[in-house]
This record gives sequence, C-alpha cells and structure tokens, in this order.
Amino acid sequence: MPLPPGRYEIEVSAPGFATHRERVTHLESETLHQVQLERIPDLGPEGPQTQSVADSAASDSAAVEQERVPSSVSDAEQPLVETQREQVLTPSEEKPEAANAATEDSGRVRRDVSDATKAVGTESAEASDNEKAENTDTNEVSPSDCGTWPRDWANCTELGDTYREEDPTRAAEFYKQACEGGNVDGCFNLGYMYFQGEGVDLDRVRAAELFRRVCEGGEPIGCTGLGFLYAQGQDNVRAAELYERACDGGEARGCGHLGHLYYEGEGVGQDKLRAAELYGQACEGGYYPGCLLLGYQYEMGAGVQVDSLRAAELYQRACDGENAGGCNNLGYLYSEGKGVRQDFAKAAELYGRACEGGDSQGCSRLGRMYSLL
Repeated sequence: MPLPPGRYEIEVSAPGFATHRERVTHLESETLHQVQLERIPDLGPEGPQTQSVADSAASDSAAVEQERVPSSVSDAEQPLVETQREQVLTPSEEKPEAANAATEDSGRVRRDVSDATKAVGTESAEASDNEKAENTDTNEVSPSDCGTWPRDWANCTELGDTYREEDPTRAAEFYKQACEGGNVDGCFNLGYMYFQGEGVDLDRVRAAELFRRVCEGGEPIGCTGLGFLYAQGQDNVRAAELYERACDGGEARGCGHLGHLYYEGEGVGQDKLRAAELYGQACEGGYYPGCLLLGYQYEMGAGVQVDSLRAAELYQRACDGENAGGCNNLGYLYSEGKGVRQDFAKAAELYGRACEGGDSQGCSRLGRMYSLL
C-alpha cells in the first residue's frame, strides 16, 4: 500500500555516509523524496571497509540514473538525482538493482519510514487530512460530496444532473442544496423544475424567484428564463427588457426570443430587420430555432431581400442542429428547387427527418409524396 499523505520522520543510512534524519511532507501525487547525505571521511585501513566509499557512490549513481520523473516529457529525460544522493521511496515503488549494500539500505529506508509513520501518530493523521482536503479528486462525485466544502456546491448540481432522469425528486433536492450554497446553475435548474413541475409541484412563482436570483447574480440564462415567464403572463415589455439583458450577455436564446418580439411587434415596435439581426445572433450562438426563423425571413423576404440560397443554408444549419422545422423547410426547398437543385429523394429524406423529430408538417408532406408514387 502506498503511504498516505502526511508528515513523516525518516532516517536514511548508507555505507560511507552519515545517518540522516529529517521530517518530510509526503503528498499523494509523489512517488519519492530526495535527501542529501553527508560523506564520512575515509578512516584508512583501520576502518571497516567491506566496500569502498567510491564503489558505493558509483553503485548508488548507477541505481538512481535508471529512475525517470514521469510527470512531464522534458523532465523524463533527466536523471532524478545525482551521485551521493539517496532515494526515499514509497512502499509501492521498487528501487533499481544496484550493489548489495544499496539494496539493503533501500530496505532499511522503507522500514525506517514505516516506523516513523507509527511514531508520528496523531500529527501525521491530521496533516494527512489537510493534504487530502487540498488535493480532492472530483472526478467521481458521490452524494457525500455535495456541499462538503465551499467549492463543492457545483458537485450538488452535478449530482442533480445525474439523478434527474431516474429520480427527479432527488435531483431537485440536490439542486436546492446547490442553490442554497450559491451555485447559480443549481438555482436555474431548480427553477426550471418548478416551471415544468418536474420532481416538485408546479410553481411558476417559485420558478420566477429562482430565475430572478440567477439573473441578478449576473448569469444571462436566468434573465431569459424570467423573461419567458413574463411573456407568458402577457407582459411583453418587461419580457423584452429581460431578453435584451440576456442577449447583451451573450445568451443566444435571449436573442432569439427578443427577435420574435421584434418580428411580431410585441412589447416593442415591430422591426423585422432588427428581428433578422437578432435571429442571426441567436443562430451564431448555437440556438438553432434562430437559424430556422432567419431562414424563413430570407425565403419570404420578410424584412430582408429574398435569398433562397441563403435560406437553404440556414435551414441546413438548423436541420444539422436537430431542429425538425429546419429539416422540413429545407425539404420543401428541395421539392420546389428553390435555392437548391430540385431533388425529390432528398426532399423525402428531409421530410422523414422532420417527421421523426416531431414536426407534423414534415409527416404530412412525406405522406403526400408517397401517395403520388
């Protein structure tokens, strides 16, 4: 078993060098520690010379030069330590073969570290806990991780996402914890669940409170959600203000919804050119209904010049984004030969995609094509 993180007292001995004692901090990511040994002066023929100091040093050098640092490519090309340095290895590591004296000393190092672990006691245990807190691995999130540390409120949101499909009630509980801890994603997701009545009782007032909290916290998606609730309540003026705030913050859906209000003249003066600009922003931001609606404007010449080729490009982009309406409208252009070469087989394929995506008009058009065969 590798040593757990903590503070350890180590004792290192090697032939020809003075015994070295030191307290070190061991981190979980480390596989070895380096210490500097002090050479003992040569005592001449009267000293115990089963192996010469020079031979021992050369043996140690050959051993350590076989080790490479695995943390980076550049470091991996350099010897880990130089001659006259000993290695302190974790029990899971094996020292490269060298002279017998070096092998025996590495075993002694392990025994000394093990003894030191027992001696340190409570202090090393407390240090170990601190090191674990500083090196938390968040790759795997479990319910016990939710809210354990201030930085872990995002884990609650992640857990909510995990449970949302199979247990929406539990997901809502995790989102609530995340929101109470200050995680805005948790607040928004909880608000959406209240809006949908998913895992909680339907409560549009509570949803609005949560969306407002997210919006005022500087997250544009909260402004879009709150604007949508105002639009449903027939307050399009307030909705337009919130959508504009969201759009200015780079939230593509906010741009798309604001474009719709300008197109229809709801809450703002009707301006189809402005609508086209906003749909374009939405489309570029990855909100594919914006691509569909801008394509329709180019197809029909609503606020812009008729451009069937541009319409086809926008419908294609929407369709590629799994927007069923984009597939349906592009299918129509292929059936009519508008902006693209007429291709009934391609039209049928696109109507089929639209139908599978839930577009009823795509189903109807595909059915009519089959009836003509």
